[in-house]
Amino acid sequence: MPDPSRPFTRFPENAYRELEPGETYVPMVPPDATVPELTPRMFAFGLLMNVIFSVAATFLALKAGQGIETAIPISILAVGLSGFLVRIGQRANSILENVYALAISTTSGYVAGGTCFTMPAIYILRLNETDKLDIATMTLFFQIALVPFFGALLGVLFLIPFRRYFVKEMHGRLPFPEATATNEILVTGTSGSTTQALILIYSFVLSAVYTFMAAGLKLFSDVFTTGYATLHPANREAVETLAFGAGGLFATLTEKIKAVFAMGAGAYYVGLGFIIGLRYASIICAGSFLGALVITPLLGSLSLEQLQTINPAIGSTSADEIWYQVPRMIGIGAIFTAGLLSILKMSKVIVTALRQALGGLLAGKAGLASGGGDRTDEDISYPTMLIIGVLAVIGMAVFFRTVVFAGMDHATWLTFISVIVALVIAFLFTTVSAWAIAMISVTPISGMTVTTIIITAVLLSAAGLPRGDRGMLAVLLVGGVVATALSMAGGLVTNFKLGYWLGASPKRITWNAIVGSLVSAVFVGGTIMILAANPGYTGSNPLPAP
Repeated sequence: MPDPSRPFTRFPENAYRELEPGETYVPMVPPDATVPELTPRMFAFGLLMNVIFSVAATFLALKAGQGIETAIPISILAVGLSGFLVRIGQRANSILENVYALAISTTSGYVAGGTCFTMPAIYILRLNETDKLDIATMTLFFQIALVPFFGALLGVLFLIPFRRYFVKEMHGRLPFPEATATNEILVTGTSGSTTQALILIYSFVLSAVYTFMAAGLKLFSDVFTTGYATLHPANREAVETLAFGAGGLFATLTEKIKAVFAMGAGAYYVGLGFIIGLRYASIICAGSFLGALVITPLLGSLSLEQLQTINPAIGSTSADEIWYQVPRMIGIGAIFTAGLLSILKMSKVIVTALRQALGGLLAGKAGLASGGGDRTDEDISYPTMLIIGVLAVIGMAVFFRTVVFAGMDHATWLTFISVIVALVIAFLFTTVSAWAIAMISVTPISGMTVTTIIITAVLLSAAGLPRGDRGMLAVLLVGGVVATALSMAGGLVTNFKLGYWLGASPKRITWNAIVGSLVSAVFVGGTIMILAANPGYTGSNPLPAP
């Protein structure tokens, strides 16, 4: 009896190129084919990967300041599982089972990417402390978990109307680098090979040994820096040796020239560099070099009084203090500008995609009923989307009114402004995020998040939001909703493209992503709180949470 999970192994020739006039793309698993799709093993694997990568992605984002795209490692593990099942005499996973498992599990990276750039600021600003807002632990957990879930819902709902434009109308014109890599892994895995999964496992073991030797046994430091005086005492002795003693060359560079070179040498930085690629790793390094080795030394020759005319918050003439108070602020301003430029640059795409979406709505093409029409082109129906959207907005409004702005003057007005700001900014940036992922597989989530925080703070302050701890918490929670919406939209478009290439149902991908985002919100929020307790985001040896 033939294996129903593996009848389709040939990938269409026109999958990566533009279609000729009148040409139709038929996915690897045609719409009229029947293969296993939503199965218990698919849900079990997807949820397990969701939990594991929610924790891993959260730690890496807080350690290195960069989120990770989880689709590639999870797809390798899915292929490895399929090969293992064949070896023990079981049915291999169908390629559509793997697509739906990815839809559940990859939300871990999307939710972590949106949450880790906002929620840890609650601890950095010490808003969780009793003498400030007196937030109970469980209350804080629900706040941290609800914010990304609401954001994920917005990201899903705002992306659905644009799916056909990005995935179908622009077929062959948008490269989708990450989706292409993931797709190739899944297609190659139809043979049941476990080779790529073994590579991932070997890499994990090597990384674990390296990290244990550095962080556990303290055989060497996982941070190399010429500014030895700025290091934690546990690492200073090893670096002082490299610096040829306290009066050596590095000491002169640090104390007189104010030029400090620092480099993370942990295994996670190496892996992250491979994931984001040489081009964008080089851009990040260039910004770091400009701030630490150019701007800071230029300011290092000024006196404390002169420095304070630039930023009154500067408290000393040390390299660390100068960098923290001036070049770092310049970087934040550059990120904010990049976010605004992204909207302006993408304005034509936003208008075109919106026109396509509204055209589909008016023509009744979108939102095919369950079980009707083409499986590979069905979305959640517009009435269902409307119901989910209304419930999400009501949930956000209740959350903002009863939790975020509770006890404040003009609380209802502030709630209204917050919901409108979240909806409008999330809608505008959703298209930017999806386009960025489709073009370069990197979404400027940090820039868009900083932009959102600044806009939210300005508008809410103008609307009467009081300054102080309550005001800061309110802005963070509103910004966290938008940040996760952008991250979710950028990631979900990858899954939609995979489904288009391979023959999966967009509607089923969407529902799996919603379920996965709820699980991710819980585990990402829990991980942030656990890491806040140990090692913490402030103190003697904190996680950087950049």
